[in-house]
Amino acid sequence: MKRRRYLIRLGIAFLSLLWGFGCTPSKKQETAGLPRISFKNYLDSNDKISIGADEIDSIEYIPLELTDDNASLVGYIQGIALTDEYMFILSFEDYKVFQFDCKGKYIRTITRQGEGPGELQTPGLTIWTDDEQRKVYISELENILIFSYDGTFERKISRNGRYVAYAGGKGVDWVAETYRDLFPMDYEEYFGIGAFRYNEDGSCDTLYMKKDIGSLSPLPLAETNFVMGVFFEGAGGYRYSVGCNDTLFTFTEKGVEPYLVFDYSPRSEEEKKYYFSFHQKCHPDMIFIQCACETPSHIYFRFSHNETFYVMSYEKETRKILCRKTDITFQNSQDYDGCGTHPGIENEVNGALPIWFRYFDSKRNIAVQPTSAATIAWMKEEGAIKNIPDFLQDYPADANPVVAIYHFKKTN
Repeated sequence: MKRRRYLIRLGIAFLSLLWGFGCTPSKKQETAGLPRISFKNYLDSNDKISIGADEIDSIEYIPLELTDDNASLVGYIQGIALTDEYMFILSFEDYKVFQFDCKGKYIRTITRQGEGPGELQTPGLTIWTDDEQRKVYISELENILIFSYDGTFERKISRNGRYVAYAGGKGVDWVAETYRDLFPMDYEEYFGIGAFRYNEDGSCDTLYMKKDIGSLSPLPLAETNFVMGVFFEGAGGYRYSVGCNDTLFTFTEKGVEPYLVFDYSPRSEEEKKYYFSFHQKCHPDMIFIQCACETPSHIYFRFSHNETFYVMSYEKETRKILCRKTDITFQNSQDYDGCGTHPGIENEVNGALPIWFRYFDSKRNIAVQPTSAATIAWMKEEGAIKNIPDFLQDYPADANPVVAIYHFKKTN
């Protein structure tokens, strides 16, 4: 159960399976000529993977205020949204969204668990904002809750039985959504992935929907579900993939396009089953992509093999791949790293916290990553922080997280 909760928190979910006739020819045609990443070919690599001052102008570290009454105490961070004025922190376990200003000062909490107006019935899974409308959007399993920047609850949008794992977009005029992880594919509301527009009258327009973007499952549909997925906002739109598929896709307002092919071979028929249905323990030879993040020039993947974590970089222009095996195990990360910062990319800008981030904002050319105080204490013990900033020297392990904002250099 602990692993199940962890996988759910990481947002596993994001592709459908290709079921039906004629899937193999269309699949080959769709991915022909795409770059491939053969993960198992790099398991013995020990490359240096770093980001320096040639890419990043500056880094801000913002400790989030912890009030005396603990009203601002942040739990496991499921998502974060940054505006010009505010940070909205989606806390998974306590069904809350905390609002801070951009200096880290606590302003208010705008949700709680419940079934009343403005309350979350299930833990919030994703969060995004619209600066023009000055609205915050919180997506849970079946609903989207909309708040104004002053904390006022405005309305709830029902998906009418469509179960969603993660969502994001531009207001509610274009919302990209993915089917819920760990739900079987024979569920009547199964939709794969799609984009939707939610109207003021409560109706929903399907802009596009795609079910036929995966591999044929070796298991019955009743036993097949989304596992070991990765979803992130990159320079070219939203990227997504799941273990049951070998393709990283990009979806935008225009539609869905394949971007990269993940080569997990060689893998046995027994190993394949672990990519299609949840198991309490991973097959020892399987590749589990835990998360990914993207800069204007690279995509970075953190994956595990035989319970050990690796960091991989993919340079988009040259297609060059680097990989580094770390000494961090899946259990270490589960026990100490609630925000997914470590193992990260080596920080050659200031030598402080390793670099990893939740999302990249291409409009403002910044990336954002929270790091829990417990993770900071763990990294200090591990020697993972080369140059500990003064404010982190005695940072309490029970304090609120620190949010890092990476300001990237402008590219042509």
